[in-house]
Parts: sequence; structure tokens; C-alpha cells
Amino acid sequence: KDVTFSDVKKKNEIPKEIKLDCKLKVSTWNDELNEFQVFLDYNDQREFLTVDLQEIESLQASKAFNVIINNPHFKNIRVLKLSQFPNQNADKKLKSLLQTYNLTNLKILQVENTTQFTDKICESMIESDHIKSLKELSLKNVGTMTSEGLQKLFNCKALTNLKSLRVKNPIGIRDKYIAKHLSNSPYLVNLHKITLSQCHLMPATIKYLFNSDDILKDVSELNLSRNKISSKGCQYIMEAMGTFSSLKRLNLKNCGIDSQGVFYLANATSLQSLRSINLSFNNIGNIGCEYLFTSKVLT
Repeated sequence: KDVTFSDVKKKNEIPKEIKLDCKLKVSTWNDELNEFQVFLDYNDQREFLTVDLQEIESLQASKAFNVIINNPHFKNIRVLKLSQFPNQNADKKLKSLLQTYNLTNLKILQVENTTQFTDKICESMIESDHIKSLKELSLKNVGTMTSEGLQKLFNCKALTNLKSLRVKNPIGIRDKYIAKHLSNSPYLVNLHKITLSQCHLMPATIKYLFNSDDILKDVSELNLSRNKISSKGCQYIMEAMGTFSSLKRLNLKNCGIDSQGVFYLANATSLQSLRSINLSFNNIGNIGCEYLFTSKVLT
């Protein structure tokens, strides 16, 4: 059953999530914008909010952005989920959104399934003061930024407090050096979780990543699934000089690894603190399983 914001108000509840889509009858923003404004005024935000704009249409995105920017009671947004951006001046609109006081407490930013995420969008994020409080950044199926745009984002001083970085299937980027850009960042040194899935990583990139003590020093979960790491990349992991004592979970699903690659992993002293390794959809065979079973490192 479709509900309106007035229906929510009648229940005398303070919801912790606002989801803007047709289920809440926000398909036309002329008649119902006032109702949405009333709802926000009613919900005086004693609780932190999750605001999900991922199912809103692009034609409505500008008005939705304006509501978030201008409503004085909409000030405790903890999680912001984006997909569509305004069709005109998307970078300027996002910059205004990220500069608004209402995002002072923003901790999680998720952007998914859009081709509007350009280098200008990356620059707008860098220029925002409010991403200093950001703890988690997720970019999934987004484009069409270039590797230079991502490099600028990775070198953003305001992201020093980031704990979780997720980049999955960046559209249009066929640059094997994304991990290299990350490993060279002087600011993303407090990460606990890293996902670089379907990022077209090659063995040489893995070498850069595992030779960067600063980036991996506090990382407990590393997801490199669905990349062309191969057994050569596993050799680079074995040859890494550092010992990543915080690393507990490693995902190498579907990375083109054979039994020789498993041999390298089984003898990688840098992985001696590991508690979980995902090698599914790799052709490791019985020999690879034996290497894991008899490993004196992965115990």
C-alpha cells in the first residue's frame, strides 16, 4: 500500500529513514513538496537519519537536493545514498549539497549506478568541508570519472578520517593503477576496510598495494575480488616485506589464481594474522587445497 508523509505523521512516530521514491508518492514535487516540508518540520531529527535518493528520477533530483540543502530542521543526516544527480550543473549542485550545514554529521556516503559521477563531481567532493566527518565512502557502478579524478579523490586531505573505502566496477575506467593511486595517498592511512572489486587490477598493482605499509597498517578486511591478479600477484603478496597484523579477512574470489598462486599465499608471512581467505571461483585444484592445509603461515 502506498503511503504519504501525512500518513507517517499520523502514526506519531519519528522514522529514522526517509526514502524518496514513488512508494511515498513523491513522483510529482509540485503538490507534495509542501507535504514533504511539513514532514521534515515534524520530524525534528532527535535521531540520526538515513536519506536514500537512489530511486528518485533525475528530473526530481534538483528539487530533492534543494529540500536537503534548505530545510533548517533536516540537520542530522548520518547516511546519504545517491544515484541520480540534477541534469544541469550536477557538480555545482552536489557541491552545494555537500557544503550544507545539514550534512555536518554525515558519516556514510554511498553513490551507486550512475554515469554522472565525473571528475568535476570528484572535485566538488574534495572542496567540501563536511566530508571531514565521513567514515565510509562507497562508489559502486559509477562513472564516468577518470583515474585522474579518483586519484584526486584519494589524495583529499579531508578524507583523513575515512575508515571504509569501497570501489566496485568503476564505469569506463580500465586503469590497472587504481590501487597504485590508493597506495600513494598520504591521507587514506586510517582505513579498516578496503574494497577494490572489479577494478581491472593487474599483478603489478598488487605489488604497489602490499608494499604500502601506511595504507594497510590498520586494514582488517581487504576485498580484491574479480580482478586479474593471477598467481603472479600472489607472488608479490608473498614477497611483501611488511607484516599486516590487522589483516584478518582477504577476498580473492575469481582472480585467476591457480595452485601455484595458492602456494605463494600459503607461504606469505605478511598474511600470518589472516583468519579468513576467499579463493572461490579460482582453479586451485586439490594441490592448492593441500598447500592451504599444510601451510605453517595460514594457521
